[in-house]
Order: sequence, then structure tokens, then C-alpha cells
Amino acid sequence: MRELFPLRINRFTVNEGEVHYRDYSKKPDVDIVLDRLDVVATNLTNSTRLSETLNANIEMKGRPLRAGTFKTEINLDPYAAKPTFALRSEVDDVPLVKLNDFAKAYGGITFEGGSLRVATEMNSKQGNFRGYIEPVFEKMSIFDPTHDTESPIDFIWQGIVGGLTRIIRNHPKDRFGTKVPLSGSFDDPAPAVMETVFNVLRNAFIKAFEGRLSNDNIDVSKVQQDPDVKDKK
Repeated sequence: MRELFPLRINRFTVNEGEVHYRDYSKKPDVDIVLDRLDVVATNLTNSTRLSETLNANIEMKGRPLRAGTFKTEINLDPYAAKPTFALRSEVDDVPLVKLNDFAKAYGGITFEGGSLRVATEMNSKQGNFRGYIEPVFEKMSIFDPTHDTESPIDFIWQGIVGGLTRIIRNHPKDRFGTKVPLSGSFDDPAPAVMETVFNVLRNAFIKAFEGRLSNDNIDVSKVQQDPDVKDKK
């Protein structure tokens, strides 16, 4: 089909869009929104006769939970047999109270204050990926006895979580965070639990994570094209 109908879209844009993740099976209802979404995609093509590469570039920015900032760069080969891409993403200045429905529904906790910052870098070649997610919680506050009294179990659970996060945070910067390494295959992903736990302690007692892109293992501008994807002249 690609050989019969070569196609190239130089530039595709979305302006002031809005995306929702909703889960009404939970209590409370979950509605995570990304608004003011701008997307620019370039080099959308199915033929090397029309472009030197089949790789597409996508840039996105928006406002998560109607607050804070979000920006992402992706370079990908859409015709690779297995996922082949490079990704860099940052979320910044999201008030934690905006996440309360999500946190209550999935974690049984309620934020009283603080903000969230997340940096993510990942590359994948033929389904094998490597990267990290680095979430950082600034001045995070969980559990207020005057608010969190719906049930004894909730009271105890939120007290435990709030107490632990107060103990194992970086106190000079009032910051709780970790770095979650990502590596493996999309066919059989495995979480690096012990390294993630170690990084929580590292943030608390050695050096606080920043939640910023490290730029140490991702080159968004260069993703090798699948050698099996070829155009017949």
C-alpha cells in the first residue's frame, strides 16, 4: 500500500486541545485532564522517495490538571516492527491537591499541600527500551486529622504514609522523590523495585533529586530506522 500511495504531510498541528483520562469505576470518580494542548508533528511520511527518513517528530505542550506545565518531544519510526522511538518529557508545578481524586481512588491518600514535578526520558529500539522516570514532590503534605476522618482504616493508612514520607524526604529541601529506572522489553517489562527504593533513600540522605531532564542517555533527534522497512522503487 505504501508503495502504491506515497504520502507526506510536512506539518500537522493541534491547537488548544484537551485530553481526559476518566475512570468512573473508582470512588471518587477520576478525571485527569490535559488542556491547552498544542501538538506539532512533522515529517509524517510513508515513503523514502519523499523524505530522507521515515522518522516523525512530535512536540507537545499543555497544562496538566489545568495548572502547571507539560512538554514532550518524541522522535519515532512508525513503521518499525516493534516500538522504536526516543522520548523526553517534563511535567512541572502541578499542585498536589489537584491530584486528590486520583490519589484517593488509587492510593487511598489525600494531599494537603505541595507540588509535583516529573522528568522522563526513554528510548526504545525494536521493542527494547531504556530510560527513567524521576518524580519529585516539593513540600508534600499528606494527612490532616481535621479532614481525613472518614474511617479508622483511612485514618491509620494516611497517618502511616504521611509519617513515612516525612521521615524519608530530603529535609533541607523539603523534597520527597526517587528515580525509577526503566529497561527491558515491551514484551516482558520488569520493574526495578530495589533500585527505586534505594533512590528514595538516596534522595533523602545523600542528594536530592531535581525532577529535571538529565540529558545523559537520550538523543531525541536520532532514532535508527528499522532496517526491514524499505520502499521498493
